[in-house]
Amino acid sequence: MLCALLLPTNITAEELFKSLSDYISGKLNWAFCVGICTDRVAAMTGQLSGFTTWVKEVASECESMRCVSHREMLAS
Repeated sequence: MLCALLLPTNITAEELFKSLSDYISGKLNWAFCVGICTDRVAAMTGQLSGFTTWVKEVASECESMRCVSHREMLAS
């Protein structure tokens, strides 16, 4: 786990990306991000404005995948 941030209830993907980017600024380089686990909701994975789209703008090699715990829930 990278961090735990206090975020507003209704937050957009862009705001989420900016909050995380501000947190890691000076500590990590987005270019080294190779994967993101999400729960596959539209705000996270939307092709035009989802969080993963924002990340792929700065880390083009980054892959997104469904979180392992969500896979287990779907299987059961």
